[in-house]
Amino acid sequence: VSREAVERLAIVLCVFLVGAYTGLSAARSLDWADEFTLWSDIVAKNPDSWHALAGLSEIYVTKGLPDKAIPYLEHLVRLDRQDRSARYRLAAAYQETGRLDDAIEVYKLLRRGDPADARAIAALGGLYGKKSEDSKALAYLREALRAAPDSAYAHRQLGIFYTNKGRHAEALSELREALRLKPESPATDYVLGVLYDAMESHTQALRQYRRAAELRPNSPQVWLAMGACYEQLGNPEGAIRAYRRCAELPGPQAEQAKKHLSRLAGGPAGVR
Repeated sequence: VSREAVERLAIVLCVFLVGAYTGLSAARSLDWADEFTLWSDIVAKNPDSWHALAGLSEIYVTKGLPDKAIPYLEHLVRLDRQDRSARYRLAAAYQETGRLDDAIEVYKLLRRGDPADARAIAALGGLYGKKSEDSKALAYLREALRAAPDSAYAHRQLGIFYTNKGRHAEALSELREALRLKPESPATDYVLGVLYDAMESHTQALRQYRRAAELRPNSPQVWLAMGACYEQLGNPEGAIRAYRRCAELPGPQAEQAKKHLSRLAGGPAGVR
């Protein structure tokens, strides 16, 4: 597996999991700055306002600042120990900031509350895979599939594990099954793209990245991966378009995209 493929996979679990659990709709007619001011004012007056805490945490996650979201998510969990959605968002934020052990503890609590929760079990498998504890990872992933054989998420996590281990045929089988079970899945399309890149099947990789971008057009990691894929295919114009889109979006990938644009254009003008 190429180093770039592993690096991309290192973020796919947390980024797409965060996306799956940040669906709160709050004051959508306001831009984010006004929304931030609104929620901040409410929290100042009522520190235990569930909606304001959730709103602030969502803003920070959306802006690519999960570390700032964590205190609000922790507060949400303290307010309602039965709020599984808040726990999932907290675990995802821990994961995205590299606090894998904290994320593991949250998923274990989720599993304790519902021993049949295949998503929590599969997430544990994915985290142990990131920690290179392969026997634990496989045990959790297989347990998740026993609990829910039709879980697209569990199949995807197992596919990610196999991809990281260079077991491409097994990874492809799991990811295709995940996509069969849930065809409209930008996360699975993205991971399939990463797998095809690792297999040096860049045309197929590009097809998956395009599908992922159609389903989730504001995902910076998809556009960054697409730009790299275009470069592999010898298409600098396509790469520039993808990197420019990535540079417009919040998150750490924007700076990487700007560096690629400067390199492709031969100077800082490439970022304009």
